[in-house]
Amino acid sequence: RGRTMVCVGRAQPFHTAPARYETLAALPHPGCFHHAPSQISVSTVGIPEGMLRSARRFPRVRLALSLHSAREEVRQRIIPNALRVSLAELRATVEEVTSIQGQPVMLEYLMLEGTNDGDLCQQALVEWAEGLSVHINLIPYNPIADAPELRSTPKPRREAFANALKARGFKVPLRYSLGADVTAACGQLVRDENRRTSDQMRS
Repeated sequence: RGRTMVCVGRAQPFHTAPARYETLAALPHPGCFHHAPSQISVSTVGIPEGMLRSARRFPRVRLALSLHSAREEVRQRIIPNALRVSLAELRATVEEVTSIQGQPVMLEYLMLEGTNDGDLCQQALVEWAEGLSVHINLIPYNPIADAPELRSTPKPRREAFANALKARGFKVPLRYSLGADVTAACGQLVRDENRRTSDQMRS
């Protein structure tokens, strides 16, 4: 049975804590989905207090951190929330979460050509994650019309990046892209549907 990714709310589940807690309680319940907690993951852009509360309340539910860069200036360009939470604070949070849960945190890393896939970014990721109990999930980027400046890292470079991390002892599942033909990614499909609906209402 595959892992169930749980993202309650608009891309940031720790901003909708009551709904998230209700969902996480319902998913394992025999009368609902009956998923084992260890098969449920909550993905977050990095809200330290929310991550710690979740780890304590749901110790078997896995956490996934959308890291995308271990260089402060690069991460701040990719993720607006990075202006409020430093990489040092996130690292300390991941360390505490794994201490509470006794299981690795997944680091999600979207591969963007010329942005976070170079040697400096690779070395920064190694140094940031060294000593942490983590898996590093390298994710291909599906291009979208709203961000023509962003390009997906070519497959050979993604594989080389993954192999370099594996050589340093990290577990690195390399995700292969599906849904590029419909610009599928977190939030994109519903955003496009909302745009079409709005256009129809105006016409």
